[in-house]
Amino acid sequence: MELEYLYWLILLLLFGRALGELFRRFDFQPLIGEVIAGLILGPAVLGLIVFSAGEETPLEYFSQFGIIMLMLLAGLITDFESFAENKISSIVIGAVGVVVSFIIVFLPLRFLFGLDLLASLFLAAVLSNTAIEVCAGIFIHSPNHKIKNIVLGASFVDDIIAVFLIGIVSSMVLLPDKTLDIMEIVWLAARVIIFLFLALVVVSWPLEKLFDKLHKGTEEFKWMLTTTFILTFLFALVATWVDLHYVIGAYIAGLIVGKWGSKVGPLLRRRITWRRIVDDVDPPLRAIFGPIFFGYIGLSASILIAEGDTSVGVVVPLITVLVILVFAGKILGCGLGAKICRFTNNESFTIGVAMCGRGALELVLLSFGLEIEAISESQFISVIIVTLFTIVLTPIFYTLSVKRSEKKKTKSSEKPA
Repeated sequence: MELEYLYWLILLLLFGRALGELFRRFDFQPLIGEVIAGLILGPAVLGLIVFSAGEETPLEYFSQFGIIMLMLLAGLITDFESFAENKISSIVIGAVGVVVSFIIVFLPLRFLFGLDLLASLFLAAVLSNTAIEVCAGIFIHSPNHKIKNIVLGASFVDDIIAVFLIGIVSSMVLLPDKTLDIMEIVWLAARVIIFLFLALVVVSWPLEKLFDKLHKGTEEFKWMLTTTFILTFLFALVATWVDLHYVIGAYIAGLIVGKWGSKVGPLLRRRITWRRIVDDVDPPLRAIFGPIFFGYIGLSASILIAEGDTSVGVVVPLITVLVILVFAGKILGCGLGAKICRFTNNESFTIGVAMCGRGALELVLLSFGLEIEAISESQFISVIIVTLFTIVLTPIFYTLSVKRSEKKKTKSSEKPA
């Protein structure tokens, strides 16, 4: 029994990687297959991995480390160049998209489904974000570099705002009496802003000087990699000291290293070192910790379905409405932001569609929300399914949008002068 978790790890890695590869071959994110693998292996389907909800297992510790690695990588691969090239447009599109999505999701959850205020705020904050990995997957074969750079830059803004919102809402949930005193909320917001400012502006400058000293030669590269991990764990700890979740600290550590790597240096040494760090972090994450974490998400959902009182009559309507809301929020919000930046109607619609995908960050935050009891079991399961829907449907809708736009251009060019 003591080594039973090794058997579980084998199953999660075997089934997760197999299903993940199957989805990847059809140009979808592998995490879909990894989540489904956990769902199938759990007690709701095959029952090959069984433990009680809330029971501590070694899988939980593996998954927590996977979360930290995921957030580190998310920060590392943030495209600062795309953001810098289109700074104003990215900020406007990203910010308007988050605000509109937040409102469109929050109001129905609060007043149509009658969720409590904190749950509504938490889910609205989570679902107002855009998954940069889904955006990147969409544009791998796209020749439209203009829209690609705008969308990737806007998704960077999305991530920062989402981290800010989640930081505030999670701190509210963790208050002893969960009261919503306006001055307490203002202080929480100020605390998150101060932490982000200190981390990304004040502390990042001396750290970048340290990085420059560590990356001068090939032999020193491993020192730079070790420093990155130490920084990640340190920022995760510091985040908990200011009542934020450790995943936010890990993400910011990745941003600092990614920001340093995006700057032009002598002989492109910074860029080369950053690329080597990403190349060292990415393979074990995708091969081991990613399948374990996403599989654990599926396992959690499977256990809650088997043990909990989740009702189909509650989950299905919530899933249906949320799928509509998350797509509407981004298409309307980011489309409006694009129009403000003077994009055409077709370009605005295409940008809005491309920003609809949710992904790894949302699943990380959902597991955190369930852990601190900000959301219920049925809400957790529902939003996991909604997230998977957006990962599958966003590339399809984007392709249809591009074809629609090309048809309109062809028809307009065929019209007699």
